[in-house]
Amino acid sequence: MKPLRTLFACLSLCVAVTLPAQELKKPKDEFPESGMASFRLRVKSIPTLRMQINGVTVLMGVDTGCQGTAVITPRAAERCGITAAFSLPTMGNSGRNESTYGLVEKLQAGEVTWRDFHVAIMPLDGMEIDGLLGADILFGRPFYMDLRNKVMILGKIPDTSGAHEVPCYSRGGHCGVNIEVEGVKIPMIIDSGASKSYMSSLKFRGETEFRGYLPVATVRSTSLTRV
Repeated sequence: MKPLRTLFACLSLCVAVTLPAQELKKPKDEFPESGMASFRLRVKSIPTLRMQINGVTVLMGVDTGCQGTAVITPRAAERCGITAAFSLPTMGNSGRNESTYGLVEKLQAGEVTWRDFHVAIMPLDGMEIDGLLGADILFGRPFYMDLRNKVMILGKIPDTSGAHEVPCYSRGGHCGVNIEVEGVKIPMIIDSGASKSYMSSLKFRGETEFRGYLPVATVRSTSLTRV
């Protein structure tokens, strides 16, 4: 259930990011002159990256399914000197709620620095990380991730001519693909923060059974497939 909780935590930010009542600051990035940077990932249940927030070393999950800039746990926020600045109403799988936001002065990973932006502060139960990097940071420039070789590149796409290509699209900060299962067309989120594949049972009529080739969780929320 760990990755499912993470998915819901990130999807619950969707409404807050679109609300105009309080401006959410976006990160200002500083790249080397080449315009690109390469990072070595550590992969356990999800890919992770060590970096510094306000000069404090943290372990962040690289989550392509997370909207907004980032999520940081309350404990990590305290270590990094990030205090709650405001809260915004959100609508997630459990109904209406509120998400708290704080201001990051500086996030640094390798040769890249991001400055002056808001992050959501919320617990990530069952996950041994300090937070999650989201779409506004990962997709600000060309994005490439190779999980087998544990490499992430921002700012440049290497030669992938020998790879199998699948068309993708972006809506609302998510990277999505269209697949077909048992003749049913389903939009799916490419989510590096989930260690298994999840699918909404609402896309199928009657009793549906999958055998072996795809782990399935029954999720009573259309947010899972709306990308």
